[in-house]
Amino acid sequence: MAENMEDRFNQACDYLPSLVKKLDSSTLLKFYALYKQATVGQCNIDKPSWYNMEAKSKYNAWNSLGQMAKSEAMSKYIALLNEVDAGWEDKEQEEINWDESQESGSKENEGQTKGWVNVSSMINDESQLDDNEKNIYEWAKEGKLDMLVKQLTKLKDFNINQLDENGLNCLHWACDRGHLKVVQHLIEKCGADVNVTDSDGDYGLDYAKAIEHTDLIEYLVNSGAHSSNT
Repeated sequence: MAENMEDRFNQACDYLPSLVKKLDSSTLLKFYALYKQATVGQCNIDKPSWYNMEAKSKYNAWNSLGQMAKSEAMSKYIALLNEVDAGWEDKEQEEINWDESQESGSKENEGQTKGWVNVSSMINDESQLDDNEKNIYEWAKEGKLDMLVKQLTKLKDFNINQLDENGLNCLHWACDRGHLKVVQHLIEKCGADVNVTDSDGDYGLDYAKAIEHTDLIEYLVNSGAHSSNT
């Protein structure tokens, strides 16, 4: 067992990929943020485009750590690993296949070592979820109106404008994926507020414009939707 903090941190980084399939995206983002803080320091990249969900989530996670010292980030990274897999230091390390598809030269990749795998390669694909594991946000993303309605009947007190862990609500997801019928149902039947913003201040109309879905854009505009880039 390593005694030096930095050695323990590197050991933890090397071990983490063996747990990838067992961890949810929220936990993986915490590991990502702490890793970047520990190896690079305070977030030093530009805020990603609002429609780049993955990059925005990673940016927000890292940026939220502010000026946390590298040593503290290392300590918290190790502590988090202890929470999800107590006794990991005594276990034999599994062989890891590393993702070599990193872009070289970008600020985000400075200080990156083999001890980290991209969040994008670690987060479980939503399409792999069983139907009984999907929540109302997943059904909005997939455009499955019948399943969304069924889920809503079980969630009588659900706030249709509530944001999920990614900072979007059902309407944002439906607009992002171009599901006009779902958008119409959310607004006309569920009372969704067409002008609720996501966690970054962007509207459903912004997502619709990004995918250039003209019918959806027209419907939202006629429903009184605002846009942050008009």
